[in-house]
Amino acid sequence: MSRINVFALVCGIALIAEVQSAENQIQICTLNPGQQRVTTFLDSKLKNEGNAINEEDGYIFKAEKKIKVKKTDVLVGKLVRSDGSIAEPKSFAFASEWMCAAETAENTPKDSLPEVARKIFNKKWSLSDLPCNLNGGTYTIYTNQPPTGATEYLAGKKNQSEQRQDFEFRTSNTEKNVLFRIHTIYADGNKFVMQQVGDPNTVVSEVVEKITLQSDQKILITRELKQIDFDQMMAGRVAYTKKTENTFKNLCK
Repeated sequence: MSRINVFALVCGIALIAEVQSAENQIQICTLNPGQQRVTTFLDSKLKNEGNAINEEDGYIFKAEKKIKVKKTDVLVGKLVRSDGSIAEPKSFAFASEWMCAAETAENTPKDSLPEVARKIFNKKWSLSDLPCNLNGGTYTIYTNQPPTGATEYLAGKKNQSEQRQDFEFRTSNTEKNVLFRIHTIYADGNKFVMQQVGDPNTVVSEVVEKITLQSDQKILITRELKQIDFDQMMAGRVAYTKKTENTFKNLCK
């Protein structure tokens, strides 16, 4: 089995076309008045608890859709702090605990992104020196949005995994043109990996990207990749391989 196919198998990567549903309108939700110690969850089975929050904390839940879990309405979306930063990029919450309204300019959390993020986010960046229009579109878009904070399009199709993932962005205390992205993929959601490791919270892959804005047209990427060792996993052990990669991306024209 090739190295690429092993990574796709372990990380659950699938190339699928992006589909958006008009009926899943974003809802901005705040805790019901007087609500105390509300717990969010990190998985659709409501087994992994997230943040425990109070009304005065000022958290907002951006609900993308509503699902049924054991006949109970559950919101699916992301949990946002009062300063606009994302606390949980993929979050689940009991609908009865929140009061929701359609997203408008007035109720959307204010953007508190640092300058370097505003120069990088929501733009198309090439994959190394490949042309951005290759085979219908080959590029990366960084956003402060779940599930990964960075969406890659290969030959016009979105590169996506069904596994549970977390991500966060951090700024540098010493380099104003540097942004870090930490992206973690778990075993949860991958039947093959779950058969080997058993624990849905097992980390399958963790990437720490140092994104350096060299100019408005170019970014340098240093990636530190920790990935589960496939051979060790097949032998019933959890171990990891590590490597560092350097590449660059140009702003698509």
